[in-house]
Amino acid sequence: MTQVSGDADDRIRFVWNLAKAEKNIREHKVSFEDATFVFDDPFLLEEDDVFAEGEYRVIAIGRVEEFVLIIVYSTPEEQLYRLISARLATAEERRTYERQLFHP
Repeated sequence: MTQVSGDADDRIRFVWNLAKAEKNIREHKVSFEDATFVFDDPFLLEEDDVFAEGEYRVIAIGRVEEFVLIIVYSTPEEQLYRLISARLATAEERRTYERQLFHP
């Protein structure tokens, strides 16, 4: 079962597995709904991840309010983002994000 977030006017739509989303909240204390706001960060960093489980995945790091988050997602269709995981960034990941703010 999946959940889709966004409406017809949104440029990006999000989809995720409901059981995985509930597990993510329990394990990482970050909801996929909240994680979608990372894509509003103008300083969002994205890098290709490994080809995993039959698909190409992307790792994104960005700010949502006062938190820096790490998100893993894939794009099975244009403008459709399938969220796989979301968590708070580690100290090193936050430093990587903050360095690019001052040294783009």
